[in-house]
Amino acid sequence: MGADEELFYVVDILGAHPKGVSVKARGGSLAGVRVPGGARPALAVRAGAPPARFAARVLHRGEGPRTQAGQLVVTQYEGAIWSRRRVFDTIWTTGGPKAFKIGDGGVTKAWDSALAGVPAGSRVVMIVPPSYGYGPSGNPAYGIKGSDTLVFVVDVIASY
Repeated sequence: MGADEELFYVVDILGAHPKGVSVKARGGSLAGVRVPGGARPALAVRAGAPPARFAARVLHRGEGPRTQAGQLVVTQYEGAIWSRRRVFDTIWTTGGPKAFKIGDGGVTKAWDSALAGVPAGSRVVMIVPPSYGYGPSGNPAYGIKGSDTLVFVVDVIASY
């Protein structure tokens, strides 16, 4: 770019979502994972071996538009490692909502599978074996080994 050239930006603001926004939902469970109700869910994972297969359950079905592959999905979430029953990431305490594109392989296979078609305003819990998560390499940045089964609770705030 030359010194005499100008830049022109066009920015689409899709939505504003404040820190701490969440789905007000009742609790529920899925194969040994309990999620209490309320504005900020917290995962409780039972001791013992995790299920071998991927599983997801909508604990609260929202009334917003359904998410579609290729869209940005605005979420609040918490993720735990089953074997250690330890939270490795939670957006509720570390910042505002995060947006992810689903259906194009940019997120884990579990998120692509569990969140596509879910209406905005929903809360989803999922159990994620390695093949649906980060695979054999894991995610060392979060202390996730290639053999770790993960658990997520996700609030779908909006989709664009």
